[in-house]
Amino acid sequence: MKGVFVVLQPVNHLYRLVEQAHRANLRIVAINQGFPLAFSKIDEPAAILIEDVVVIDDWLDHETIDAALNAKIGSAPIVGT
Repeated sequence: MKGVFVVLQPVNHLYRLVEQAHRANLRIVAINQGFPLAFSKIDEPAAILIEDVVVIDDWLDHETIDAALNAKIGSAPIVGT
């Protein structure tokens, strides 16, 4: 089973981590608060490597975040953030 790399609120330098996770053959899932992903033209090549996005309302709503993330990844192991 392919491991999952979860990136929280991806911006700027975090897209470099997305590229590294992609090179490691990990499935990339982003959790973003309040809006879909936003990225600059320079970050677009890395941003399109993100396979799924979980949009949340509040970082303190752990139960909702866990449920939404689990719905996206199932039993796949999270191997990095």
